[in-house]
Amino acid sequence: MKVRHAVGTDLDAIRSLHIESWQRTYRGMLPDAYLEGSLEKDLSGYWREDRLQDQICCVAHSDGVVGFAILSPLGPETPHVASVHVARDVQGKGIARALFRFLASELRDQGRDGLCLEVLEGNTRAREAYSALGGREGVPVPGDCFGHAVTDIPIIWDSLDPLLEK
Repeated sequence: MKVRHAVGTDLDAIRSLHIESWQRTYRGMLPDAYLEGSLEKDLSGYWREDRLQDQICCVAHSDGVVGFAILSPLGPETPHVASVHVARDVQGKGIARALFRFLASELRDQGRDGLCLEVLEGNTRAREAYSALGGREGVPVPGDCFGHAVTDIPIIWDSLDPLLEK
């Protein structure tokens, strides 16, 4: 398995993984009608080639895309992971750790330190994984996920060091 920058030819695989992951992971957290309905349109519109130009997006690749992570455009604030998803059949095999290590390395090369993201409150598996990667939970906040009210849990890394560990 190799982690690298995403390229245009990865977009279809990323889009498919993103949709499948949401449908599997967010069942019970978002309405079933949404997950089986307009989710595909919403996420397909998200994955345009220009998305790769203004953000850092990486893929874990092993006979195809098995995971991806994307950082929002970087500004003066703490870098923000907009999305990270791993294929079901390779979860628990270090793919998320490798994706985070890649992003942390990119950020460190830019002289940055720290990282954050939000996770849905009910996504306990991801919350446990982020904790194992050294992230700490912040105070829950109300959020919006494509028009659906959710509760987001901020996850914060004050330093990239835990993400860069082998």
